[in-house]
Amino acid sequence: MIHQLIRYSAVTIFGYLFLLTGTYILVETMTFHPGISYCIVLSVVYFGVYIAQSRFVFNVKFTQKRFFRYLITLFLFWGANNLIFNILTIYFSIHYMMAALINILGFGLVRFFIQKKFVFEH
Repeated sequence: MIHQLIRYSAVTIFGYLFLLTGTYILVETMTFHPGISYCIVLSVVYFGVYIAQSRFVFNVKFTQKRFFRYLITLFLFWGANNLIFNILTIYFSIHYMMAALINILGFGLVRFFIQKKFVFEH
């Protein structure tokens, strides 16, 4: 499990660096709304993370059951992530990059355990 956690951390760090960079680029250089930018980049990250986690972290073969379970967790985490991001930026006036970091810290480890036990179990 330690090896999985280390690999998960590497995938997660890469994914979240992409999330922060992509959101920043869309907001600051392309003048997208922060909420829209975050939503778009988060969707791309979650797709890439699924592939990396199934092959690199949990070392499992693709099955429809796993993919369906991943979709369930994806929609739940995607929705919660976007909801909290927008609450933090709109109602609490927290800068969008800080809101993204708060979400990263809040959801990172929880996602590992849920995906390990629910999605990628052997």
